[in-house]
Amino acid sequence: MKELKIACLFPGQGSQYVGMGKSFFEESERSRAVFNKADKLLGFSLSEIIFRGPSEKLTLTKYSQLALYVTSIAIWKEICFAYPQFKPFVCAGLSLGEYSALVCAGKLSFEEGLLLVQNRANFMHDASCENKGSMRVVLGLSLEAVQSEVQEIHSVWVANINCPNQVVISGSIAGLEAASIVLKEKGARRILGLDVSGAFHSGLMQTAKEKLAPFIRQANFTNQSQTRIVMNITGNFETECEQVRANLIDQVTGSVYWQKGIEAMDSEGVDLYVEIGKKTLSRMNTQIGVKGSSMHIESMQDLPKLKQIFEEKLV
Repeated sequence: MKELKIACLFPGQGSQYVGMGKSFFEESERSRAVFNKADKLLGFSLSEIIFRGPSEKLTLTKYSQLALYVTSIAIWKEICFAYPQFKPFVCAGLSLGEYSALVCAGKLSFEEGLLLVQNRANFMHDASCENKGSMRVVLGLSLEAVQSEVQEIHSVWVANINCPNQVVISGSIAGLEAASIVLKEKGARRILGLDVSGAFHSGLMQTAKEKLAPFIRQANFTNQSQTRIVMNITGNFETECEQVRANLIDQVTGSVYWQKGIEAMDSEGVDLYVEIGKKTLSRMNTQIGVKGSSMHIESMQDLPKLKQIFEEKLV
């Protein structure tokens, strides 16, 4: 019998929506315990914001990052309970999702992760208020084409390299407007705004990076878990705790090499990619061309799909 080599993928900011994870809260004791614990530790009802919104409030950085982190862990807990054989070979998360990945890979406790995410969210929220900006996804142009056009534009950076011909840029509102004009002239098929409240992974987050750094350096990471981790800033596997810390710090202002990270996992022979949350990263896998299968777990109703895949893949 061959054991599945599983990669578990966690979403980043922009994937949030009102009501996410609600079926897990209502139907799973384990998931509900995660939401309740977070509410208690935070000192306010995050779950109320997640399940009832309004959307304008949930989208605020200081809430959306916490909401995605807690919801991801809540879903993860129920998956592990329902399927004890669910033991990922590797975990990875897009931007904020990297913290969820570290917890589920056994590298960081839920409590410490929650504190780090709360600080990260607050510092990035403050930086967003100080330096107004946003993010846009550029479709139909290569990384090289986007880089060559935006490098001369003030206050614009390449933020994410998600998959072939999908590059996210970040920066000031004026800078993004100027970049959009140039990139459309260059041949971009579409340029779409993201549902975020700041210019993340850009130089406009420098103050947030500086404030968050000491908290990350003091956090208790461990490399005792056998589950591996692939990180954004390098797009590769990482084992050393000090490098994990450095990567998390650099990630605040640095580019996310998501495609490169997925390709690194694919080269290790991953059979199944399980995305926690709505179907976003799974679509990118299709464009990247991974050899393994991809699926997402967004609600309790999705869990039986995992059982079917286990039965099909375990040969």
